[in-house]
Amino acid sequence: MAPRSMRALSREEVVEITGISSATIWRMERRGDFPSRRQLTEGRVGWLDTEVEEWLKTRPVVVRVQEARP
Repeated sequence: MAPRSMRALSREEVVEITGISSATIWRMERRGDFPSRRQLTEGRVGWLDTEVEEWLKTRPVVVRVQEARP
C-alpha cells in the first residue's frame, strides 16, 4: 500500500472539520492541546491533515444514555 500524501489544511477547513472556532483552536494550540500550524509562506499557515485526523481520533466518544421513563 502506498503511503498517503499529506495536505495542508486552511484555517477555514480546520474549523469546518473540527467544528471548533478559530479562537478556540488558537487557545488549544497555545496550551499544546491541538496540532501546531505550519508556516507555508510568509502570509499563509496550514495544519497537516494527518495530524488533525489523528487528533480527532483521540477525542472521547460521547455515549448518550436514555433515561428510563416511569
